[in-house]
Amino acid sequence: MQEEISRRGFELLDEQNAPESLREQLASLKTRMGYLPNWARGLALSPQAFEAFSALNQQVARCRMSVAEKQTIMLSISRLNDCHYCMAAHTASAVRQKLDPQLIAALRSGAGLPDERQQALRRFAEQLYEGRGKVSDVDFENFLAAGYTRQQALEVVLAIATKVLSNFADQLMEIELDPADEPYAWPD
Repeated sequence: MQEEISRRGFELLDEQNAPESLREQLASLKTRMGYLPNWARGLALSPQAFEAFSALNQQVARCRMSVAEKQTIMLSISRLNDCHYCMAAHTASAVRQKLDPQLIAALRSGAGLPDERQQALRRFAEQLYEGRGKVSDVDFENFLAAGYTRQQALEVVLAIATKVLSNFADQLMEIELDPADEPYAWPD
């Protein structure tokens, strides 16, 4: 049985006791995943935060990047934010999506990526995050030279914003890893 309260005392809700406006979404998420993840249980305390995160995730899903590229951004930003919950959850997701184990290991450790294009993406995302949106002309040109577009540059900003919302919320609440993600606890 999952904890009903996070380490910081945030109530973890479910499809039975969440605000009425979220119950259907939580039930659907539980059906899709086979369990209700703790991030959702915690964010359900604020319907606005839950719905904002869900809407951002839907938009990231529509971005013109591959699954591996999206996970590159999500894992890179989660690593920079030292978010243990998100690192484990995104690792589990990357494994389910059958991403290259070498890529996953490099993203978790911060080592160089085996693919130059993905390395350029990670570097650009990290520079955007660390520079609070500012990157040098050279760094932006390197991103474009790797085959990415200006549209994708804005989509990287969207993915970062999505990840920051969940990283900060998960760390504020100090939620426990979901049992399904425990094998991917981070750091290794």
